[in-house]
Amino acid sequence: MKFVLSILIINHLCFLGFEYAITSMLNDQISASSYAKLYVILVFPVQLLLELTFFIAMLYQAFIVFKWRANGTLWIGFIATFLMVIF
Repeated sequence: MKFVLSILIINHLCFLGFEYAITSMLNDQISASSYAKLYVILVFPVQLLLELTFFIAMLYQAFIVFKWRANGTLWIGFIATFLMVIF
C-alpha cells in the first residue's frame, strides 16, 4: 500500500505541476497552446492510465488483500493531493 500511495501522490503532483506551468504561461498564448496540446496528446493519457492502474491496485489491496497499513503521512498526502486535483 505504501508504494501505491506514493506513486499516486507523485502522479497527482505531476498533474498539478503541469497545470500550474500551462496556466502560468497563458501570457504567451502561442507557447501555452502548444504546451497544452503536447500535454493533452502525450502526457495526459499516460497519467490517466497510471492513475487508473494504481487506483485499481489500491482498491485491490484494500478490499481483497486487506492491507490498509501505510503511514498517516502517506494517507494525508494522498487525500490532500487528490482533493487538490479535483478542486
